[in-house]
Amino acid sequence: MTKKEARIVNYAFLQELKEENSPLWEDVVLLGAYVQEPFSADWIEQNAGNLLRRLRDRLAGQFRTEEVMGYIPAPGIQQSNEVTVALDQHLRILLHCIALSEQCDDLEYAGYLASETVAIWSQMRMLYDAIMEHESLERRMISTEWSLLQQPQHTMFGFKSLSNT
Repeated sequence: MTKKEARIVNYAFLQELKEENSPLWEDVVLLGAYVQEPFSADWIEQNAGNLLRRLRDRLAGQFRTEEVMGYIPAPGIQQSNEVTVALDQHLRILLHCIALSEQCDDLEYAGYLASETVAIWSQMRMLYDAIMEHESLERRMISTEWSLLQQPQHTMFGFKSLSNT
């Protein structure tokens, strides 16, 4: 068994990556709008497959880019629990989206989507909630990192650096 290299948040890149992917966030907003009450079977039948396929592809690209640029290797550092949770969420969310997209496509192809719209809607709601939970975690990590950088720097003897006065 090989040990995975610890990673830390590269907050500036992670924040920028989140701000720059408007097509993904537009689809997430659309998903959120359609999983709210009232339930619309017609919308699920007509739009769920396309939305889920787009989300699958866009989430895969976003998460991969985040893992390369937003979470950087940190040899000799212990990876925080928050980073571990966030990276695990990437995998779980993406696998959920892939499975749901394939399920929706299979049901549509077989002609059973109309009878399974409630189940698809329920899974879409769970997917949306997982995405929102993940985004909340990453935004907390970004703001924590940013606030730490804003604190006055100290020398090794506990005095303020002259450059920060």
